[in-house]
Formats: sequence, C-alpha cells, structure tokens
Amino acid sequence: MRKMRLLNVAWTAALVCVLMTTGCTYMHHRGYDALRMFDAGITVTSHPCFAFYPGDYFNSTPIGYSGVHGTYYGFAHGQFGKLRFDDESWGALLWGSEELQIGDLNVNDPQEFAPEELKDLKEAGKPIPTTSPCYNVGAVRMLSEDNAPPPMSFIACRRNFHFGWIGVHLAMHPGNILDFLLGWTTLDLMGDDHLRTDKIEPPAAAAPAASPAPAVTPAVPPEK
Repeated sequence: MRKMRLLNVAWTAALVCVLMTTGCTYMHHRGYDALRMFDAGITVTSHPCFAFYPGDYFNSTPIGYSGVHGTYYGFAHGQFGKLRFDDESWGALLWGSEELQIGDLNVNDPQEFAPEELKDLKEAGKPIPTTSPCYNVGAVRMLSEDNAPPPMSFIACRRNFHFGWIGVHLAMHPGNILDFLLGWTTLDLMGDDHLRTDKIEPPAAAAPAASPAPAVTPAVPPEK
C-alpha cells in the first residue's frame, strides 16, 4: 500500500514538472485543439431563413440547402461565443456549392484557406479576402471542375437545420480529434499550433489626390 502511494506521488510530481516546463503555451495549444474538434451552436436570425442540410461527408456528399445569415452562439473553428454566421450552400449528393463562414476568416488557417492560394495572392499583390470564398463540393463536381475547398477542410462532416428564426449547426472534424490526442505528445498533425490569430485588416484607402494649385494669371501692365 505504501509503495502504491509513493508511486502515485511520483507520477503526480512528474506530471506537475511536465506542465511547469512546457509552460502556458503548450496548454493553450491543447485548448485550441479541443475547440476545433467539433462545431456546435445555435443559429439565430432577425428574419426568417431556411436550412435543411442533413449532411456533407468530407465535402464529397453534400445534400440539402442552407441559406442562413445571422448570429451563431457556440464554438467553431477555434472560436467561441457570439459569432457571425453566413451560409449559402446546396448539394445534390455528388454536386454542390458551399459558402460558409462562422466568425472571422483566418486565411492563415489551412482548414479555412488554401496556403498555396494565399501565397499566390501575396506574390501577385492582390488583396487578401476577408470573407469565405464560395467553393465547389461534391465528388463529381470536384473531379470535373476546379475551385475545390482547401485540402485540409476535407477532414470534416457537417450538418445544419434552421427553420424561421432559429436553428442548429453541427460539425465533426475527425482530423482535429486525432490532432488533439497526438498533441499531448507535442506532435502537431494539423499544423495549427502556431496559427496567427491576427485579423486581416483591410488595405488602407489611397490618400486623396492633392487638388491642383489655382492658375496664376500674369499681371498685365497698364497701358500708358
């Protein structure tokens, strides 16, 4: 019995030492990973909206329609609380379209925006988007057309229902669940432990052009 108590004390002391040496950043990453395993929240709108979207598995089998623009109360994409919610999605099982944004768009998140596309925009000097783009979904459409969602977003299953002024949105991210479990070993499977959380600020407006100086009429000497 005494040996068992000593063993428990040793394990507890080791755990405390690990937490103290890894610091708050390590625990912050684990909490961030936990928030990204599932999306769960209530959608509320100021006007009647409709959504019957029973499921889309890995962006390959969208079915239903969702046209909801309002407020989301819950957690999604590592964010929590009262969030913006805009969803214009439809699917006919193997062919569909998705334009979903919950909260603020983080273009540095590979699950929200493709890193290659972000790199191309920066190199071309084009503006960085602040709202989620519209993507093609459905197995057949993604094989036959471009504009598929970011590759990392394929590891997800979503569904949502909204009737009138209230609804529910749910999603599961199996890849993030595995990332959370492996994260305790410091392995970052999804590459999201060092995401920048800075909001993308819109480009500064160009300064107004200076008004031209008034023309100066040369003085004409009076006639003698």
